[in-house]
Amino acid sequence: MTAARFRVGVIGMGRIAVGFDEPAGPAIRTHLKGILADPRFELACVADIDQGRARAELERFGVKADIAAPEALAVADLDVLCIASPDDTHLDLAQRAASGRSRVVLVEKPLGGTQAQQKVLVERFAARGAELSIDHTRRWIPKVANWIAEAKSGAFGPPVSGVVHYSRGLRHNGIHAFDLIGAFFGTAVSNVKTIAPAIDDYASSDPTHSLVVTVNAAERHIPVVMLGVDGRIQSEFSVDLRFEQARVHIFDQDGIRADLYRPADSGFSGFAPELRPVEAFHDDPRRLFGILWNNIADHLDGKASLASAGVDGLVGYELMDCVVRQVSP
Repeated sequence: MTAARFRVGVIGMGRIAVGFDEPAGPAIRTHLKGILADPRFELACVADIDQGRARAELERFGVKADIAAPEALAVADLDVLCIASPDDTHLDLAQRAASGRSRVVLVEKPLGGTQAQQKVLVERFAARGAELSIDHTRRWIPKVANWIAEAKSGAFGPPVSGVVHYSRGLRHNGIHAFDLIGAFFGTAVSNVKTIAPAIDDYASSDPTHSLVVTVNAAERHIPVVMLGVDGRIQSEFSVDLRFEQARVHIFDQDGIRADLYRPADSGFSGFAPELRPVEAFHDDPRRLFGILWNNIADHLDGKASLASAGVDGLVGYELMDCVVRQVSP
């Protein structure tokens, strides 16, 4: 058995850190179970403002680790720090961690703050040889990085359109869509039009908007329709991006899924090719958090680059800020 080589700390012991998982079974839905699934990691310490909850979750998983205050753990001597605390604490704790010693700091979305603050934060990590990575989990879908590279190289042809369905806040949950749109289409926005009333299904300060966003890509004006769904009625996430020679569909349906389509003969004379699926991923049993933490361990071993890291992890925030500035009040 491989001996643990990398010490990990986790700030926040809520649902995404541990609460969505059970100790037994193949599913890996949380950071804690992803960490425990890779023998290269040692869970050294956890933090939560409710230390009783932290202690109870460690006991539930049969794991021994120190319990500290969040501010202390942010600057502790670790290989990896995972920040999975409430949204409004992410930026402050990441800024504290930039002065710490962790080689990789993984922050749950949304990062928060202004573009200037986010860029300075990435630069501070880079200056000491560390990396900031943001958990836009779909970036860890196998081959998504390759699809993004193909799109950027022009192998998919020019972009044509995008359609998004999402719920629970433009910033809180819409950021997953912005991250993918920005990665595939870029961040240049020429126009934003509101097409339906906003929905307060997450927080009054972060409504779910329905918009048509015009993205400028490949010297074209690309319509991206973002349709807000009331998260109190149903959970929904889907990003459907079309190019002249490809289609990328990343969506939630009994787990995270991703399909790549390529052109095929329609079978009818005089008709253009149709797009048909050629690659598919379905996170069943749930394993994306295992893939994520494997990637972090591989990165520390010098075998892989981190997904959604550094300035690349900020692309969705750049796009989101461009959109938010133009949303009708």
